[in-house]
Amino acid sequence: MGSIANHALRSKVNKNIFERNSKKTLVIFIISFLIFVELFGEIIYYFTHQHTFIFNKTEFVEFSPYGLVHYKPNSIILLHGYPANLETDQYGYVHNGYRKEIDQDKYLIFLVGGSSAEGRGSSSNAATIAACLERILNQLAGKNRFRVVNAGMSGFVTYQELSLIEGEIIPKFKPQMVIALDGHNDGWCAVSFQEWRPNWQPYIDQITRDVNRNMAPGFGILIDLIKRHSVIAATFDKLGKRVFLRDDNSFSQKTMPPKARLEAAARGYIVNQKIIKEMLNLHGAKYQVFLQPFLANYLKREKKPDEVKYMQDWGAEYKNGDIYYQGMEIFYDTLIQQAENLSFFNDLSKLFIETPEKTYVDHCHFNDTGNIMIAQAIARKLWPDLAHIQ
Repeated sequence: MGSIANHALRSKVNKNIFERNSKKTLVIFIISFLIFVELFGEIIYYFTHQHTFIFNKTEFVEFSPYGLVHYKPNSIILLHGYPANLETDQYGYVHNGYRKEIDQDKYLIFLVGGSSAEGRGSSSNAATIAACLERILNQLAGKNRFRVVNAGMSGFVTYQELSLIEGEIIPKFKPQMVIALDGHNDGWCAVSFQEWRPNWQPYIDQITRDVNRNMAPGFGILIDLIKRHSVIAATFDKLGKRVFLRDDNSFSQKTMPPKARLEAAARGYIVNQKIIKEMLNLHGAKYQVFLQPFLANYLKREKKPDEVKYMQDWGAEYKNGDIYYQGMEIFYDTLIQQAENLSFFNDLSKLFIETPEKTYVDHCHFNDTGNIMIAQAIARKLWPDLAHIQ
């Protein structure tokens, strides 16, 4: 009997050890598998996102009191899906193919605006609108007389441009002229987001949430940290949003926005431009505004197949594509009417209307051909007032 009891005890002990070892083996296998998937995912991400890892993807942006965000100095702006990344200079501005101190040895012009002005869609820093404009003006002058600084920042609306000009550009650099290429982002915000309010940009709310969360540390910070550093976590987060928000589309405005909202957005744009103009006048600097084109049927009659697809893809981001295209047309028409008597306002929205060449890389960003055409149009407007500059 004792022998039987000892055998039963040993069997039970062995069974428990086996079960513990099995569980331990399973845990080790799961952890090893997740590590393998994470590393494999990082490798795939690296080669499909222009040789960068997921934990590097926001390193080129930092908080700024002048417009809320600013590119970091001497960094690379990672632009997955676009022809090339862009590099910043020692000031955090997209340079024109070279890095050099900003000083008063040349006639100094700053270009402000959103990502189209910044150069998203360009084949290199030397192919951005600012770089092209600088070359054109110096060719017209016959020598290197002009410096054009690219202060375009992705997503900027006119209120952010005002803040950047007032808080940073004027006091630090004292330019002789500032030019703006903008309009699209002010309209896009009003058209696309139900929560729109004057001088609002979607990431204003995100920054507010991030600041509040950082003031009250908790589980949310850990989750955000994991999502920013893990391919697995980021993938599940994205899939979860697609599954649970599959009928939500990308933007919160699900019907045609009220005309009163679009009119208010146009008024806000004009008010900001007038303030910038008067502010620069006080500092002896000139100001010119150029309303940017964007890809739409009424702004470009001849479109390449790629451009047709860009429009279809962008319209699909909305519950109804007419929300964007009709809404933006109303906004632009209203804005142009309100700007009718502004001598410093220039409408470039129909610059490509009869252009057969491809000028876009997506719904609103220009390729090198588009950049050159815009730079040439701006130069034609500016040169009569700049020809005498020595």
